[in-house]
Amino acid sequence: YDIRATPLGTMPGVYLHANIIDNVLHQRVLIAPGWMRGFDIIVVLFLGIILSLLYPRIRPIFSAGLVLVLILGYAYFNFYMFDEKHLSLSLTYPLLTVFFIYLGITLYHYTMEEREKRFIRSAFSYYLSDEVINQLLAHPEKLKLGGERKFITIMFSDLQGFTSLSERMEPEELVGLLNHYLTEMSEIILTNRGTIDKFEGDAIMAFFGAPLDYPDHAQSACFSALQMQKKLKELNQIWREKGLPELRARIGINTGYALVGNMGSEKRMDYTAIGDEVNLASRLEGANKIYQSWILISESTYQQAKDYIEARELDLIRVVGKEKPVKVYELLAKKGELDEKMQRLIKLFAEGLKLYRKRKFTEAKSIFQKCLEINANDYPSQLYLERCQMYIENPPSADWDGVFQLKTK
Repeated sequence: YDIRATPLGTMPGVYLHANIIDNVLHQRVLIAPGWMRGFDIIVVLFLGIILSLLYPRIRPIFSAGLVLVLILGYAYFNFYMFDEKHLSLSLTYPLLTVFFIYLGITLYHYTMEEREKRFIRSAFSYYLSDEVINQLLAHPEKLKLGGERKFITIMFSDLQGFTSLSERMEPEELVGLLNHYLTEMSEIILTNRGTIDKFEGDAIMAFFGAPLDYPDHAQSACFSALQMQKKLKELNQIWREKGLPELRARIGINTGYALVGNMGSEKRMDYTAIGDEVNLASRLEGANKIYQSWILISESTYQQAKDYIEARELDLIRVVGKEKPVKVYELLAKKGELDEKMQRLIKLFAEGLKLYRKRKFTEAKSIFQKCLEINANDYPSQLYLERCQMYIENPPSADWDGVFQLKTK
């Protein structure tokens, strides 16, 4: 019955006696030094600091490898001190320290990551598409607090005559109509990866290319505008059957650099875009009134999206607050979707515009008359016809550059 338990299993007690005698004869004494407790504390602190500093800076798969290296490394060191130096050092506390620090930091990171994802989803779900939100969740580092200079496309949309319309309708009926309109327009913008900046009554401000970068943001904005006008025609048919008034929307689009980010006070922030290029998009929306057009885009937007859209150059204008003139284009359709009649009109209109800028007003007038023969309701052709007649009767000064100055915003 002389069977004894040891760290290496059970064995007869006589083996233990023989082992003790062998250790005495060879002076192999296992020592638990007095400084061992302090050494354990130092090792625990050292391993804890190393892990705490390195873990947040490396990827999860590498952090798991780091923990494995620390555990195996200290286990080997402990075995070496036991076998060669005959020192009985603590193995449990340092290894538990590594394990629990790793577990604690992992749980903390997981909690903070989930919290960050919930914040992003809740903060942006109302004005970002699901596709953009999912990309932000996968790469939250792309969402920077504060302002960031980005190359984006900005869109402004406003309803024609909404103020007078609101005076003729009951508030409840007006709100229902407006909510229906804004819901449908927002869905189109979000589907095209746009970011809804704000609603101001019946007006919508949106931008494309932020917070996530994608190169075809001008194309997305133009496609959104075309789809919005198409959807509005469908809505008008529904509203007409219900005895509700029809709505028409003017849209202005510009592409350029703007400051984009969370801006405002410490207690109330908006994710928005600001800058001259944003103001220009707003001016273009209003400039539709001059040409009786529905979608005006700047030259920069046209250059970015010209391979995907059909548009005609309308004018060279100088908006309020800017000295440099801007070429503006009327967005008409997606590439290849313009009928033959309109294609002929656009070609003629471009010829007339070229003659007009060369001060050949009589020849230009003749071209614009031909444009009206194709489409008698083409207001830009009618507008240039009137301008040509005015300059034939009262020639412009020698420094005339063909720029039209906007008087209002």
